[in-house]
Amino acid sequence: MNEEMQRLEMIKENEALKQQLRKYEELYKPVYERYMAEYKVKALNEYGIRDNVDFWAAKLTGETIKEIDEQAKQLAVDLRVEQRPRYVDPAIKGNGAVLRSIPKKPEDVGRKAYERLKESGLVPNTPGGSYGDNARYAKKVTVIKADLPKEKKLGIVNHVRKLFGRK
Repeated sequence: MNEEMQRLEMIKENEALKQQLRKYEELYKPVYERYMAEYKVKALNEYGIRDNVDFWAAKLTGETIKEIDEQAKQLAVDLRVEQRPRYVDPAIKGNGAVLRSIPKKPEDVGRKAYERLKESGLVPNTPGGSYGDNARYAKKVTVIKADLPKEKKLGIVNHVRKLFGRK
């Protein structure tokens, strides 16, 4: 009888442990599934499968890491990953050479603008001419240039204001 009691106690303990195991399996099942999904993607990347990874990961049905590795390796062989060309087709839009403009220095932009103005005759006191046909404006510019004091008691701004009657 004693042996039978011990055996019944062991069966009860075994059932309690089985219930506890089911409880922990339910708790860790989402974590395990997420880990296995990430491992499938990792295994596919290791074997060179980088296109439609989510689709191919769903096709891997292995339960253990070893089975998943074997299936990913077989899939890489079936898809002929090693035989794929390792270049990008330049005929596809967006894969061609990118033409970038050479950055311009502000000094060069200014020099070119000055040359254009000089050629059109809009810059005063140049061999090209003065400010077009506006003689009055050209005269004032000439006056400002001629009347600048050699000693700089007044600033240039104050001198110009004095010339045009502003104080």
